[in-house]
Amino acid sequence: AGLRAGQVSNTFPKMAGAWVPEFIWSMQPWFINFFENPFMVHFLHRWNGFVVLLLAGLMLLQFRKENTTFAMQLGLRMMLVLLAAQVFLGILTVLLQVPVVLASLHQAFALLLFVTLLVVLFQTRENSFNR
Repeated sequence: AGLRAGQVSNTFPKMAGAWVPEFIWSMQPWFINFFENPFMVHFLHRWNGFVVLLLAGLMLLQFRKENTTFAMQLGLRMMLVLLAAQVFLGILTVLLQVPVVLASLHQAFALLLFVTLLVVLFQTRENSFNR
């Protein structure tokens, strides 16, 4: 939030008309782009959200094949719903040029998602110890 990276591009799915904008590598040395270039931070945040959503979906499919408890299945489904909502809120926040209410909701859902992940982790450990 400190770099105001969400405000660098209010288009989706492309950023400033390109899938991979050239200016994400505009700083020297190259590795500084990952920390100080708001375009790179925005680009990574945007696409890592989709990668995490895909991986969570695959994880849910994998655990459906396993002998898991109802609580664990519920936690995994809740995680996937929260992730989808988080991605949707992120897209909406960008398209509407980062209104404070939506940006705050995006942050709040991140916290809910984190807590849900902790619960799923706890349930996964409990399930593996009870085998």
